[in-house]
Amino acid sequence: MENTDIDKNIVALKSYYDENPSAILENPHIGVCLFFPNGRIIYANEKIASIYQITLQRMYEKRIHDFCHYTAHHYTEFLTQLELEQHVKTQEMYANGAYYLYKIQGKYKNQQLILIVTLVDITPYKRIELVLEKNNRQLQQIRLLDRMTGLNNYTAFERKIQDIYQDKSQESISMILLNIDNFKRFNLENGFESGDAAIKKMSACLDRFSDSVEQLLFHLGRDEFIFILLNMQDWNLYTFVERLKVEIHNINIYFSSGIDNRLTVSLAIEKYQSGAHFDIDFFLVRLQNLMQQAKQQGGNCWIDRYIDLQYKKTDD
Repeated sequence: MENTDIDKNIVALKSYYDENPSAILENPHIGVCLFFPNGRIIYANEKIASIYQITLQRMYEKRIHDFCHYTAHHYTEFLTQLELEQHVKTQEMYANGAYYLYKIQGKYKNQQLILIVTLVDITPYKRIELVLEKNNRQLQQIRLLDRMTGLNNYTAFERKIQDIYQDKSQESISMILLNIDNFKRFNLENGFESGDAAIKKMSACLDRFSDSVEQLLFHLGRDEFIFILLNMQDWNLYTFVERLKVEIHNINIYFSSGIDNRLTVSLAIEKYQSGAHFDIDFFLVRLQNLMQQAKQQGGNCWIDRYIDLQYKKTDD
């Protein structure tokens, strides 16, 4: 293309813009391409050629659809917007290792539709944005973790319950509420540092029974934990509970006074079957009521209202 032709196109482009077109055309950081609806290029600058790693000469030999795949992909959508008198579309795009603010405009001049694509490099800002998003995700994850144990905390439990409530695909949901027996007395007799160490040791033991999909563990508070178990059959559930008790028994955390020998736990089991109304508040109240019954039996046992309130006790 002759320089005189390019100059004519610049003049046409300047007349096309209503607001300070020279700021766009003369800015070396903005890629500009002016073309007809059939994709034939009227004008392009060096910046847009470098973005697509093509020479200006090659650009004029091609149509914009041949190298700007984003334009080609959204072209039909944009023409539809033009028909609705929505003349501007702005979108972020990624090309050859950099992020750009992509803007396409269209207006009729002498009954001829002329389209202009401008690309502004926003890579430095986008990288900052991506770092901030990553940091925010990490902060969200930290907010869902218990500082002492590293387990999911009560906030994470509430969020998971909300997810379960919205997800109707689960066939059954079981929860095991676990409470350490006589933990207040353990702190008084052994000291609070020993209490913290006991919580951490027990948390590590319980965490071996959890996964990120169907066996979820949460630390609700000082001496209380809860498992959410998805789609677990009853016989597996009761085996799971017995294994928990045995492993906790075997970590051998003792009272310093020797009374009651070692630290034990009580467990309450509640189940929800698919098709029933799921009321989490009522569900948790039933768990707490079962836990009270377990404590009234002296603790160190598990209870499930579905098997005639039979108590299973582990001997020291």
